[in-house]
Amino acid sequence: MKSKYFFIILFFFCFFRTYSQIEDIAFRQISPRGGYSFKSVHSIIQDQFGYIWMGTFDGVFRYNSKEIECFSKDPELPEGLPSNAITGMVLDNANTLWASTEDGLSYFNRRAQKFEKFNYTYEDGTTPNPHIKSIAIDAEGNLLIVDKNFFGRLKAGQNQLERITKGLEGIPHLIYTDGTNRVWLGTLDGTLYSLLPDKKELLKLVDSPGSTILAIYANSQEVWIGYELHGARSHLIQDKFSLSPGQQFDFIDNQVRKIWKDTRQRLWIATIWGLYLYNGNNLYEFEPESHPGLPHKSFFEIYEDRQGGIWIGTWSGGVAYLHHSDNKFTNFQHSKMAKSLSDNTVSSFAETRNGDFYVGTEGGGLNKFNTATGDFQKIEISKLPREPDIKTLKIDANNGLWIGTAFSGLY
Repeated sequence: MKSKYFFIILFFFCFFRTYSQIEDIAFRQISPRGGYSFKSVHSIIQDQFGYIWMGTFDGVFRYNSKEIECFSKDPELPEGLPSNAITGMVLDNANTLWASTEDGLSYFNRRAQKFEKFNYTYEDGTTPNPHIKSIAIDAEGNLLIVDKNFFGRLKAGQNQLERITKGLEGIPHLIYTDGTNRVWLGTLDGTLYSLLPDKKELLKLVDSPGSTILAIYANSQEVWIGYELHGARSHLIQDKFSLSPGQQFDFIDNQVRKIWKDTRQRLWIATIWGLYLYNGNNLYEFEPESHPGLPHKSFFEIYEDRQGGIWIGTWSGGVAYLHHSDNKFTNFQHSKMAKSLSDNTVSSFAETRNGDFYVGTEGGGLNKFNTATGDFQKIEISKLPREPDIKTLKIDANNGLWIGTAFSGLY
């Protein structure tokens, strides 16, 4: 009987816990204990078949919701995956998966079920630097590549990288395309550029605060920049050629590695020492101790799939998943705290028309629950030395509360 009542209170209060929405977020740990890799999961993408691909420094992992498959460099196949150090992954307009590495570019051959190296040169025929730091896709389906020295465009079906240097003063480090197909470029010194419509020149929009840009997120209204040493800063987009300062979060001694706004318009920030969520009013931090589905406290990647699920990549090969259809039950128990539930044997519930919510217990009498704060208030209903054993609660037509007990009568 007690277990039945315990389940009822858990189930019922999950609907009333509006006072702390952050606690309703429950992550599922997808990766096994110890992770998929000894290093980080820093790139996640979903293909048109629903597979989740994860880039690590130990190769590429493919997940189908049941099994995991690893693709890694084979020394006997020089034209295969050029390196296990994956730096980025994108899908082009033909749904081909591309993976950039620290030793070249590759794509996934679906028919052969393997990665193949893609060789290219610079536009003048010279050999490019093989260390690719960042990769993206533009509106025409061209690959945008940042290597250790240059930024350029690899046109679809061609094998030459057209370098774009006009307007660029620093060393390129990160490339990003937003939902409006605007191209953003962050540099090693922390300057933000945008690629002009002619796609041949870069325009400086934000001066460097003094550290490298590690993350960019943008939509039609704003752009967020994550820095190695200067936190996360937003800028409001005035027009194609100007921005104005917006929100700013300073994370002390903390690198911002990924920024993402989900379809619920919540801003996620992954850092070297924590995962944060900004709901437009408050900035929350997720502690792995209170969210056991998070496999590590150091975060690299945030990705939202087509089903609205949020994928989190962490250090040590950890992967967590959040979907809002997941249920989370909140446990309210009796404790020494003054505003806790009076007894753990819960027998009945009742709610008045004006929203007052009552909880009856078998050994602790009557409680009134505050749905805004999560606190319980003990309500005295009898002068008897022993708390009445409440068995049922009922609201009548006049909004009055009736209390049925064992051996102590009706109130």
